[in-house]
Parts: sequence; C-alpha cells; structure tokens
Amino acid sequence: MPAGSSSAVDPSDAANGVQIAKQGESLQHPQVQGADRAPAQVAPQPAAAAPLQVRTDERSWVWDKTGDVVLRVEHTLFKVKRERVVERCPFVAQVFKPLDDSSANRTLTVQVEVADGCIVHTLPPDMGFGAHDFGQLLRVLGVRVRAPRENLEKVGNQELMSLLRAAQPLGCQDLYNRVRVEVGERYGGPGGPRPPQPSEDVSLVTMLKMMAFARKHQIPGLFNWAAYRIIANPAVWPTSGPAPANLEHTVMKVLYAARVWLQGEWRELVLTPPGRGECRTGEERLKSTMCISRSQNKDQGEWCEESGLGWEREGAWRLVWLKDAEEGVNAPFAALENLLDTLSELRKQKNWCLRCLAERQGAWKEAKVQWWAELDGKLKDLWGQAATALSVL
Repeated sequence: MPAGSSSAVDPSDAANGVQIAKQGESLQHPQVQGADRAPAQVAPQPAAAAPLQVRTDERSWVWDKTGDVVLRVEHTLFKVKRERVVERCPFVAQVFKPLDDSSANRTLTVQVEVADGCIVHTLPPDMGFGAHDFGQLLRVLGVRVRAPRENLEKVGNQELMSLLRAAQPLGCQDLYNRVRVEVGERYGGPGGPRPPQPSEDVSLVTMLKMMAFARKHQIPGLFNWAAYRIIANPAVWPTSGPAPANLEHTVMKVLYAARVWLQGEWRELVLTPPGRGECRTGEERLKSTMCISRSQNKDQGEWCEESGLGWEREGAWRLVWLKDAEEGVNAPFAALENLLDTLSELRKQKNWCLRCLAERQGAWKEAKVQWWAELDGKLKDLWGQAATALSVL
C-alpha cells in the first residue's frame, strides 16, 4: 500500500469505535490502493476523489468477519454478506447500484470510505429509523445465520417497534406483516388490553404518539391500547380544578366520552347482584334478583343468606362491592382481575351461594370482551382522523 495513505480498519479495532480516516488525511480510491485490497464492486468516482471528512463510527455487534460489505446507519457500521442482506432486505440493493444509474431513486455520497477492507455504504438518513432499529432488523432477519427468525413471541415490545420502523422502508414486507399481527395481538387481543409494564411510559404525550404510530402502521389493537391508557389515566382527567387545556380538542373529546361510558358500564356491572331478572308485580314488570340456587329449587342449605326478592338482597350485594366499584372506576379492565380475590373471599364466608358467584364471575369475563369490542367502535372516528388530528396535540 503506498506510504502516506490511511490503512483500512482492522477487525481488531476497539468495539466501541472504528476510525475511518486519520486526522487531516483522506482515503485514496480503492482501485489505487492495490488490486489485492479492491472490493468486488466499486462505485464510480470523479476524476479526483473528494477529501473525506474525519469520521469516527461505532462498530455494531452485527460484524460478520466473512462479510463483503459495510453499511452505515447514523454513526454505526454493520458488516454483512451482501447476498444475504439483499435477499432479506430488498431495498438495500439500491445502495449498491452505481451512482450514475438513473433508475436509482436515492443517491449516496460520491466519497468512498473503507472499513475492514470493504466499501462503506451509507443508508439515506431520511428513512425513518435509526441504528438500533436497523440492528434489531438484521438480528431477526438472521443475516448472520442461514434463516430468518420465525417466532416473534420472545421478541420484546420495544424491539418489535424497532422492527416496524425499519422493515417497512427497507422492503421487508413479510417480516413487517408478521410484526404488525404480533403487536396487534400482544397489545389488544379480543380479551382486552394488556396491563402496562412497570417501565412503560404511559403519559398523555407518549400515548398520543403511540396512537399516531399505530395509525401509520395500520395496527388497530395498538391504537386502541394507547387510547385506553389515556382513558384510564386519572392524571389526564382531574376531578377538580381547571379542565385540561386540550380537553376541547376533538381527540380528547372522543376519549373523554369513552371514559364516561366505560365508567358507567363498570359501575353497573359490579353493583348488579346475581340472579337479576324480570318479575311481574300486578301490571308492572320489574327488574329484581333472586338466589339462583333457590330459583332452581335446591336445598335451602345451599341458598344465599339473602335469597329472596327485594331491596334487601340488592342492598347487601352493593354493600359488599361499593368500595371496589369506586376504586376501580379509573381502570375497569385491570380492576376486573382484582375482583376475583374478593369473590374468593365471599366463597369462604358463604354469604352467597356458589351458583350466584359463578354467574357473576362469568358475567365479568364476558364484559371484558364486550367492552373491548364496543370501545373499538367508539374509537373508529379517531382512527380515520388520527393522521392529522393527533399531530396538532
């Protein structure tokens, strides 16, 4: 190699950084450096290569020593096999096209940099993802192994978001579609929204961004989950003092209306005693309640303590559940899970027969599915306008 030119980056460089060019120096065109070090494909250059700026990049953990290309995203380098990454990430093929190819819809810098004996190709910075996202994509695509990762169940939630950001613009359509399905089911399956993890930020601003993100990637389950986290956040809806400044916004009005509806459904569900039905008193039909064991003519020893018709039975039930009804009003889906503990305690006390308690348990489980489906309907108006309405909040 001619004296005075900078050497190519060696794999033994520190993992936390790769020096591409020394201070005040520039790399010569690879064709000038010697045929033994020239890569298989070289982008065309002007007559005199422009001097390189001094650049220090981090080397990613995706660094295949047998790779033949280096990709740069932001300030991170990834060494991979060209054939494998192009096979699983179609858009990347465009960065390898000659710069004068008129069919290319994006262009790269005309300067040439070399790392570990390979030309460094920089992905366009306006693609909507970062180095971390790209690294997660390469990991799941299996660019260092023979086959992509098929099972996404063990991929973390944040990693799934990274995959969505990177897979779509890079043309990984099969992976992109599988991730969308996984995210939708994980955040908002038919059984209701999953509880937030302790480390998750469910603040108003973050959830509004999540709704816009879900709308962009067409994931209704994630959209509804983020909307519900706002609905169930008491900090967003103060019970006293001045109303939030953004409450007049269309998005917040829809969410507030959904919150009021859900709270009403919750109170009605919890405070309704078992065995509720209609009975006739004279010419009137009234909703009343009766012990299910009694109505089925079971032995009196199996009846509820309050087994007859009338306000006494309903009042006794409300007395048991009134505190739970008020404490769970902000987050009904999570509160339904907690009700099972109280239900178990009632079984021990034997104030209510097993048939009546089982009837309520079944009603609560059905309510979760029904509420989630109805909430989806109430949020459909937001889904249509989310692209513009959420951006101004």
